[in-house]
Amino acid sequence: MALTDTQQTMDAYFRDLLNRGDYSRHYSDDVVVEVRGTDQRYRGREAAKNWVEGIHAVGEIKVRNTFMGETHAVAEAEFVRKDGILVPYSVIYDVAAGKITALRLYFTGPVQP
Repeated sequence: MALTDTQQTMDAYFRDLLNRGDYSRHYSDDVVVEVRGTDQRYRGREAAKNWVEGIHAVGEIKVRNTFMGETHAVAEAEFVRKDGILVPYSVIYDVAAGKITALRLYFTGPVQP
């Protein structure tokens, strides 16, 4: 994949994710979501979507910076819990053929209140 392809894929994904659109359309069928440092691992578009929906239920995602490569993207973000607690985190995305194939999340604190 070319860098511009990854950029377009991720721009569309972030737009859908942050506006509560159909962000899961950007996932491959066998996407894997891992919350590093925990035993949380989800495989498949529906499982990934369900996990993200659970996160949306307890707070708001704010993307601060993004970095792109030909087959990877990184987001520096903050999760603002409904109780006002701010949890900085980062996500590394694997991207292939215009789809996100993996997300590896690194949270600095608990997401759940």
